[in-house]
Amino acid sequence: MASPPSKEFNTFMMDFENSVLSDWDSRTRQHPVGRKRYLDPMWQSLVRANVSPHHSDVTWEQYVEWVAHGGGDDWFQDAH
Repeated sequence: MASPPSKEFNTFMMDFENSVLSDWDSRTRQHPVGRKRYLDPMWQSLVRANVSPHHSDVTWEQYVEWVAHGGGDDWFQDAH
């Protein structure tokens, strides 16, 4: 990420990720957290089903970059 994301972009991305989380079955497994959560195959599949070109204004690459640079609300941060 060349420059820090805008407040609006961060808000959009957190809303996007939380909407994806609503499709995650947390009864069987806790959703992945941390800067590498996009590497989890089940989470990756779910996110990819929700990014462009399917029905969102975000690409997979934008999502990965945002996560890798620490994006995400408290639900997605490492406890450490």
